[in-house]
Amino acid sequence: MVDHTGTVCLDATLDVTDAADLDAALAVVAAQLQEQGHTGGLDARRAAALGEIARRQLEDDQHDARTGTGTGRAARDLTVYVHVSEDAIRAAAHGTADAHQEPLARVEPGPGTLSALGGGFTSLEVLHRWVTESTGRTSIAVRPVIDQRTQRHAEAYEFPDRLKEQVRLAEPTCVFPWCRRPSRRADIDHVEPHAHGAGTSTDNAAPLCRRHHRAKTHLGWRYERALSSQGIATGWRWTSHDGLDYLVTPAGTTSATTGPAEAGRSLA
Repeated sequence: MVDHTGTVCLDATLDVTDAADLDAALAVVAAQLQEQGHTGGLDARRAAALGEIARRQLEDDQHDARTGTGTGRAARDLTVYVHVSEDAIRAAAHGTADAHQEPLARVEPGPGTLSALGGGFTSLEVLHRWVTESTGRTSIAVRPVIDQRTQRHAEAYEFPDRLKEQVRLAEPTCVFPWCRRPSRRADIDHVEPHAHGAGTSTDNAAPLCRRHHRAKTHLGWRYERALSSQGIATGWRWTSHDGLDYLVTPAGTTSATTGPAEAGRSLA
């Protein structure tokens, strides 16, 4: 996942000779960046060097495409949702915005180069840097944010696309305990079964990856929205087939049952 500073953790298992060549290339480009005025430490320059090597390769590919010998693929594909709170809008209109009210851009992977990174939230400043520092073509799709306070309903069993989009914007990942699979690749589930008379609506919908959708449907797991004392939705309360309870919130999963806290990880 991309964090709010615009960074992502990458791990790789390489052939030893490839690793040695990559290490040598990083050292060379990191030294070049220092000569060009990069003020970061060695680790920061090596991290920047990896991106610089990638951009140089993409630039070469696009040059080859212009001469008929390459693919000409775009350097970056971004899908952006810009989220601004009502308080931030009012403050901006009256000239009283504080630093903590800076708008955030939610970046999701497109079909191309960011598809493996999972997306995340970042500042507009970081987003600007991603776009302007790309030496190749950058494809950006800016999507309107769907108001989460609006409850949408459908008469049919199937969730329409706009309702699915609202659910996935509200829940970026599968809501099963400890699962972090992106909701973009998950099913949209009726929390209360449609066959039992429950409706097809945003307040009866949640994303479940296929494995955990099956666990809920066939293995006796059940869940409901967790509500605060003021009736505000705070997450999801799950109960396993053997009676163990778990609370899933944006902060993670906690066990609500006396016993091993990790029990839920192996039950589905």
